[in-house]
Amino acid sequence: MALRISLFVLFTACLLGAQAPAVEQPAPPTAAPQDVEVYTASTPDGSVTAHFMGIKFASNLEIPFGVHRLEFTFAGDPERYPFHTDGVIAFDDWNTRIISPSGDWVVLLKGEHGPFVVVSVKKLKDYLKGSTRPEATVSAADFRNLPNSGNAYDYRFDQWTSYDGFLFSAECCGKELQFDYQIPDKALKLAQTLPARPY
Repeated sequence: MALRISLFVLFTACLLGAQAPAVEQPAPPTAAPQDVEVYTASTPDGSVTAHFMGIKFASNLEIPFGVHRLEFTFAGDPERYPFHTDGVIAFDDWNTRIISPSGDWVVLLKGEHGPFVVVSVKKLKDYLKGSTRPEATVSAADFRNLPNSGNAYDYRFDQWTSYDGFLFSAECCGKELQFDYQIPDKALKLAQTLPARPY
């Protein structure tokens, strides 16, 4: 009798196992790429460091490739302070030369269509915390005789020309306007007009 019960239990278990559908295990979720430090730039005295964050691609690509946000650290302070843009900035519009040669100024592009903000390094932490305004806000729209003034210009930082002066370009409507800005005088002038860059 015990043998018959054991055989019945074994037969029932086999039957149920054969009828049970195989359960597919879901694939483990793919982790989103983690932001890494793509590039850093510091003031000459090392008191402030800009951390360009994003996705690091092949080493032979230009440095801004993959950058999509910017953070700052300050000597003696472990916290990171993010720079908030007014919109998305394409990777090739990020400028890694944001700190002036003297280490006194930082120039930051707020969005693809500008403006630039000029911030004193001494006040940078307060600016990032939202408790002070920039030294200056620089836009091609500030130029009195701006052609096609009703259109949105694409901005690009070009280079520092001195300890407190820089060139930037604003492109629209088949033309690229290059401007010179001097921080102490808050003086903006048109340096030259060029054909738009080919893409």
